[in-house]
Amino acid sequence: MPGSFGKELVRQGAGIVKSGSAPTSGNTGSGKSGIRKTDPVKNGQAAGRKIVKSAAGKAAGKIIGTKAVAGAVGAAVIGGGAVAGYHIHQAKEQKVTKEEWQAAYKDWVGKWSDDTRFELFDMNGDDVPEIVRVGSCMADGATVATCTPDGIREEEIYRIGMWYIPGGNVLDNNDGNMGVFYDRVFEIKDGEWLQIGDGECRMEDNTNPEYDENGDYVFRYKWDGKEVTNKKYEKKLKKLFGNRKPEALGNEAVSYHEIINQISHY
Repeated sequence: MPGSFGKELVRQGAGIVKSGSAPTSGNTGSGKSGIRKTDPVKNGQAAGRKIVKSAAGKAAGKIIGTKAVAGAVGAAVIGGGAVAGYHIHQAKEQKVTKEEWQAAYKDWVGKWSDDTRFELFDMNGDDVPEIVRVGSCMADGATVATCTPDGIREEEIYRIGMWYIPGGNVLDNNDGNMGVFYDRVFEIKDGEWLQIGDGECRMEDNTNPEYDENGDYVFRYKWDGKEVTNKKYEKKLKKLFGNRKPEALGNEAVSYHEIINQISHY
């Protein structure tokens, strides 16, 4: 794409449960709150001590008087205007095992045509690599994918221009045609491909282009749909990459049989 940063790219390679309000010490044991005298939460003592003493309780939150401050892995469950009790839910982050993503990717690569090429890459630095399929020509485009506990998540890449920061969780679909160039920037968030930047550089008339005083093409720039200067466009794009050097993606793509081998021995 035009602009210093873009030209450099081209030059390089063409369970939380929400609770209601917990009872306060003024209501506990008064009869107004509906708590029986035998309730284990009475005065925030018996149940409070039990929860705090447990590892789950410490992770769940702090018990202050009779008010439960829920942490990231637990909450007080309130029902019918009375305290139903404290239920501690141990948060277990769902992760994809090696065997699961290997099987999923092997199935995924099998759905494309025989002349499709593939490459494994590390988008976000976790234990599960991402994969890209590269079409046999520019018009075929490309598709990046990541494996989650809910299955494969894909994102279409226009044409095949892709740059990314290994482990840095940023990928730029940088390409263009017929006087229109773009930077579609993505990250992976919560297992989904999320677009975090959308840039466009466009000639007024690619059949009769304008030139500036330096002999460079004149473009109209937009970022996230708003007109910007060339300088601001480059600043916004560079902000997403920082000082990290992007690498071309797709140049090392291999055949179906070879990617199956790479997946098996990753």
